[in-house]
Amino acid sequence: AEVPTPVASVDESGAFHGISEPPSSPGTIPGTPSPARRPSLGRPTPTSIDSSPGPGAPRARRRSSVTSVEISASIEQQKAQAAALERERAEHAKSRAQIATLKGEVEDAREEVSRYKRLVDGRDRSLKESQRTLSEAEDSLARAEAARDDALAAEDDLRAEIDTLHAHKEDLHERYHQQHHERKRLHNKLVELQGNIRVVCRVRPMLGVEENADGSQIEFIQYPDEDHLVIENVAKKQKNQFEFDRVFEPRSTQLEVFDSMSPLIQSCMDGYSVCIFAYGQTGSGKTFTMQGTPEHRGLNYRALELLFSIRDHRKDVGEFRFYVTMVEIYNENIRDLLMEEGDEPKKLDVRRTAQGSTVPGLNEVEVSTTDEVVVLMERGGRNRAVGSHNMNAESSRSHSCLDIRIEGQATDGSLSHAKLHLVDLAGSERVAKTDASGDQLVEAQHINRSLSALGDVISALTTKRGQHVPFRNSKLTFLLQDSLSGDSKVMMIVTISPALYNMSESLSSLNFASRCRTAELGQARKQGDTAELARLRKLVTKLQEAKANDGATEIQKYKSLVQQLKKSEAAEAERARQVLSRLEAEKVTEASKGEKVRQGG
Repeated sequence: AEVPTPVASVDESGAFHGISEPPSSPGTIPGTPSPARRPSLGRPTPTSIDSSPGPGAPRARRRSSVTSVEISASIEQQKAQAAALERERAEHAKSRAQIATLKGEVEDAREEVSRYKRLVDGRDRSLKESQRTLSEAEDSLARAEAARDDALAAEDDLRAEIDTLHAHKEDLHERYHQQHHERKRLHNKLVELQGNIRVVCRVRPMLGVEENADGSQIEFIQYPDEDHLVIENVAKKQKNQFEFDRVFEPRSTQLEVFDSMSPLIQSCMDGYSVCIFAYGQTGSGKTFTMQGTPEHRGLNYRALELLFSIRDHRKDVGEFRFYVTMVEIYNENIRDLLMEEGDEPKKLDVRRTAQGSTVPGLNEVEVSTTDEVVVLMERGGRNRAVGSHNMNAESSRSHSCLDIRIEGQATDGSLSHAKLHLVDLAGSERVAKTDASGDQLVEAQHINRSLSALGDVISALTTKRGQHVPFRNSKLTFLLQDSLSGDSKVMMIVTISPALYNMSESLSSLNFASRCRTAELGQARKQGDTAELARLRKLVTKLQEAKANDGATEIQKYKSLVQQLKKSEAAEAERARQVLSRLEAEKVTEASKGEKVRQGG
């Protein structure tokens, strides 16, 4: 190969600027040492050029000019070759990078293939295991089918036996219900004759503040049926069961509670006096049951509404008039709740008269429509004493009594008169829970004292020994003496709280209600006169007038009529005793039959 020679750098003036490195040949890699070069023969080296001007200087300058052009051309050629080499080097670097990438992808592909091979091997093992499990399952299925065939073989016999047991169960169930209803019918008759206090229990719903209290999730009240209630004391591991005439769960409505009492209220229109009172601890729902709200009317409003409805239904056979009074017993003082605003309070007291326990001087208002009743109840509610404590934000601080006097006269001339007492008792309180002080403490003491007096009266009535009944120990019991002495039909509504922290108070209320249910007040008597008796009474009045005028003949007639009345009353009393004896015998017989049925079941 031709070895390039160094090129001398001479400008146009002929001045020498040194020797430059000739460009590399296309095949030479830049930066590598060039092979040894030999000077060209016959060509002068730069050192042999004589720099001193001489005769040949013009020719030398022309040769230098030609050489510069060649050198420039050579430099451009070398630059082009260098650029081409750079591009080629970049392509080589890019190719090497792509090769490295491809090598990495190949390695990844190999690893992926290896992973899939392992996965396939695992699937093969799982498939073999599944096939073995399937085989075992098929064997188990075969055995199960064999067992099923054996069971189906005996199914007809078992089905026949089950049908027989079901039929027997239905028969026993039907007989039990018949006996239960018959027992209840006889019990109601016995209660009617003996004058027992009817007792219903109502459990109010849980309040919002009680739902967030500790232990609120524990339901300690159970409802086996509509007549029984069970209180389970988890701490003492004991259960207390109570039987009442009806038990209302928290979801019961005001209408459902009233419907159970409407027959009793309806008897007022037949001349029987009725007393219904609500009893329970403070905040247990007594006032809501008796008074209610505009959206959920209570017993007071519904009772008068029912009386008006019966009046309208019987308008063709007689005429009825209704008179309303409202009183409260606050700290053993009688207060008239129907006072007009601005009226001077009167000093009132309970008096015992020929008409029974009365409060002379009360405002008595005749009513004939429900609108008039609403106005009176709103007035009485505004005048009633209420307060607030830890157990109840709006606690009644007095005993409230709504009295409805009913006067009726039939078209045949017979007269009837009755009273309906609707009593909302103040709630029993424990000072430790209510945190009462000052006036509220005094109120609580009077409330508890009057309720204790009521308990003493009930205890005396349940002994059945004819002992003295302490009605006069409290204004409350003195006012209710007529109702608790056998002249009225009496119903008690005991209200309890479902909150666990009130369980002791609920048990106390239920125990008191159970004692009340055993009290025999005697058969209620119809208040009024038949047409004949009314005629006789008028005749007696005339005879009394004649006696004042010394009419001997008229006096003798009067005595004869008095004797007739006494004989009639004695005959009625004897018939009542006979009916009572017969019902007691029927009750014993039915109880014996029921025991035999249960033993047979």
